[in-house]
Amino acid sequence: MKFHSIFKILPVLILMNTSLYSGARVSFLLKNGNHINGELLVVADNSFVISTIENLNEEKLRINQNQIVLIRKDEVGMFTVCGKSHLLNGIVLGFAAGICIGGLIAYEPRGTAEWGSNYDPYGSGFKTIILFATGCTSLGALTGITASTSDRVLSKAELTSQNYIKKLARYGSEEPEYLTKIN
Repeated sequence: MKFHSIFKILPVLILMNTSLYSGARVSFLLKNGNHINGELLVVADNSFVISTIENLNEEKLRINQNQIVLIRKDEVGMFTVCGKSHLLNGIVLGFAAGICIGGLIAYEPRGTAEWGSNYDPYGSGFKTIILFATGCTSLGALTGITASTSDRVLSKAELTSQNYIKKLARYGSEEPEYLTKIN
């Protein structure tokens, strides 16, 4: 693999753990004792619409209509917004940065004529790449852990004040046409 090839796969690595379709992950403890987890799709005046399968695009949501649940607000005993972990994103970005930085430091532009490679066999060479990849992966993991959020249990007042919750939902309060069949 040539050195510049890493830049072709870098966008894929960055988006590997990032969902383009997501609402907040939520957990409901209902007054009847049932526990429902999923992705918050819509917040209506008197109900929540969630998908029990997270991160599905609209086409898959249309196919999996049986996985979409309507929960009335008066049925909710406890509402928890689940935190996000950014650990994997930090590790992937740190590793990619470490490989790039180590490769740039170990690169010797005049080495091809002398050694048949752009890396000095007597210098640090691939040890530098491994060292920087390890170090940057560790820093990326630390940054990912620091950026991660914990679960947040919402009070009844926050539950009735819908502005915060609507921002968390994938569609806010605007229901797409395929979700109106559920109500």
